[in-house]
Amino acid sequence: MGTGKRKNSFLFFTEDASPDLRSLSLLLLVAFALTVIFLKWFFEDRISGFLPGEASSRTYFALYPMKYVDEEGTVALRSRVGDTVSGVLVRDGAAMDRLISKIEIMAEGDVSLLSLSPGLTELIKSYPEEARKRFLQASARLSSAYLQSQGEKPGGFSWSPEILWKEIERLALPMEENNIVYQILDEILQPLSRVDDDLTRMLRKEMGAALQPVERSIVPGDVLVEKGQIITDQAARILEMQGYSRV
Repeated sequence: MGTGKRKNSFLFFTEDASPDLRSLSLLLLVAFALTVIFLKWFFEDRISGFLPGEASSRTYFALYPMKYVDEEGTVALRSRVGDTVSGVLVRDGAAMDRLISKIEIMAEGDVSLLSLSPGLTELIKSYPEEARKRFLQASARLSSAYLQSQGEKPGGFSWSPEILWKEIERLALPMEENNIVYQILDEILQPLSRVDDDLTRMLRKEMGAALQPVERSIVPGDVLVEKGQIITDQAARILEMQGYSRV
């Protein structure tokens, strides 16, 4: 008989207990834990207080259920989304005008106004006029093709050294002249697009603003601030809404 009574006294916490009794036991345990937290806050925490901008001297728990807009999380998320925009490319009108001018100069077989490096300029001048005009005009044709490709879409066509050399080989010039054409184009063909900082900044701002604010929910017992964690302005507002006081 004594054994049976002891067994019944622990009925709530055994596998033999009914689901309703187990649920009741769990609710009683949760209620007890919340009561302990509330009593601790009433007699100690609400008096000790916290100081925004300083490390928390203790861990703070939620006392009431609530929803709030996570402003710090929203700002961080919008910043990450904005950072996905590496840069807005736009056509560099000044660079395009400079290239057009050089194309016209090369088409005439002139080298004096190309602003090439001194060594390359002297090398070109050392060739007979006929050969000089031939590879300068070939350079003008390839430069025009480059200009056209960049005009269709800023930064949309890649002229790698390999591609450039293949285009030069199609000219069917002597190898020595191919090398000179490559050196000319290597100095002349500069990027015709640039990153517009203002447009990039505006696009990042617009993409971030399009995101909805981050909403969060807390329930009693959730950790609001860990011990040693810096209490931000947002955390301070939440603590006050939960009944905790500042120093």
